[in-house]
Amino acid sequence: MRLPWDTGEKIEWYDMRGLYYEFEWGATIDVWPTPAWCDQCQDFVNGEMIPSLQSLEDELAQLRDPTSARSRFYTDDEPPFDEPLYRARSKQLYANAINEAELRVDWRRDRAAPPKCLLCGSAKVTFPDETNATMMTGRGLVEVKMAGFCSAVFMNWFFTPEGDRIPRKTRPSYWHLPGEDP
Repeated sequence: MRLPWDTGEKIEWYDMRGLYYEFEWGATIDVWPTPAWCDQCQDFVNGEMIPSLQSLEDELAQLRDPTSARSRFYTDDEPPFDEPLYRARSKQLYANAINEAELRVDWRRDRAAPPKCLLCGSAKVTFPDETNATMMTGRGLVEVKMAGFCSAVFMNWFFTPEGDRIPRKTRPSYWHLPGEDP
């Protein structure tokens, strides 16, 4: 039996990339967008995913543990990755991953604002149920289907650590494979 508010509607959600939290000293980390319903926009939007502090601390601990699978992803030197060029690049990527994880833990520890709509900045957003990707919206109960991460638009938008958009003239761009015309 379908409930009156269950519309049976299914929507596709497309990811956004090129969204960054920018700190006073110029460092940046990626904003992690996730599907959300915005009461102000009255539509499906990209909302901020704000993970728990504990999950970020766990990620950092795994990166720092040389025996963890997460750490070995960067430090494993099985052929062909035992070549000096690969080892040097992996070492740099590993250091960058730890630095970013540390910065993300610090950001989360200080973050006071709730998640926001990345389009209008409203904190009146609803996120889908993690188990079945359904959510109650202004249109009733709908199912959210993740789609096309490779076709994501690179927005080149910057936000304060509290999730407020920093007005700046930028141009959206698109990711292209090497050799393709942009």
